[in-house]
Amino acid sequence: MPHVLGRELAASILLVLRDARVPLPYQGCLVLDLNGEEWKSAAWAHAQLHLTEHVDFENCRVRVPAESLGETGASSAVVGAGVAISELRSSHDESAIVCSLSDHGDSGVILLQRTLER
Repeated sequence: MPHVLGRELAASILLVLRDARVPLPYQGCLVLDLNGEEWKSAAWAHAQLHLTEHVDFENCRVRVPAESLGETGASSAVVGAGVAISELRSSHDESAIVCSLSDHGDSGVILLQRTLER
């Protein structure tokens, strides 16, 4: 099952990157809702296999909020968005991708981009 979830997560990430016309391979911040559950880690590992040509993992900043906050449950996507906004305000990254997997295996991905200051 993790291979199917990973493929779906990778497809969601690619769709978001293409819709936003972000230059590939992507370099920026990745915020993941990994929380110690083996199935989520396996799904993310499988997603990476499908993204190697599209995401420059060596030049991405990876943030895992659960490492600092613990399990946040259903609010993990909202927490991830907050972490992404904080990263965009404090780093030179132009964008951040927030990835979330529900307990039912649904994937959610959003891309936040830095805007020009006025």
